[in-house]
Amino acid sequence: MTAPLVTARPGTASPVRPSLRYLLLSLAALFLAWEILGTIGWLEQAGTLGDGLAKLVEPLRRDRMQQVVTSDFLLIGAVVLVLLWLDAARRGWALPKRAALALGFIALGSPVLLTYLALRSERVGGEGRETVP
Repeated sequence: MTAPLVTARPGTASPVRPSLRYLLLSLAALFLAWEILGTIGWLEQAGTLGDGLAKLVEPLRRDRMQQVVTSDFLLIGAVVLVLLWLDAARRGWALPKRAALALGFIALGSPVLLTYLALRSERVGGEGRETVP
């Protein structure tokens, strides 16, 4: 029988097992590298930021399926953002820290989400109670 990936271990900084924490942080680093390299390549192809944004928006204006997929991704992202905000609030994060988390998620997406999941504390409600998320 294998141990669960997420456990409540009093006295530790995170309820996530070290092997899963390592995996999540590794994935966050890979996604961040992918985003940086993709953005650099995109800017090289486009020439300027304005031209790149124009080329990005152009297919959305004429392709209904791209509109459907984009709106679906935006809705999923918004739901995840709300859940991140609520989870961080439940864990006692102050407003400025939650705002930084939200801005980071909006700007970078997956790397911030994966890092948050890997490093979040067991503390809930700011009272030091240890619980499983």
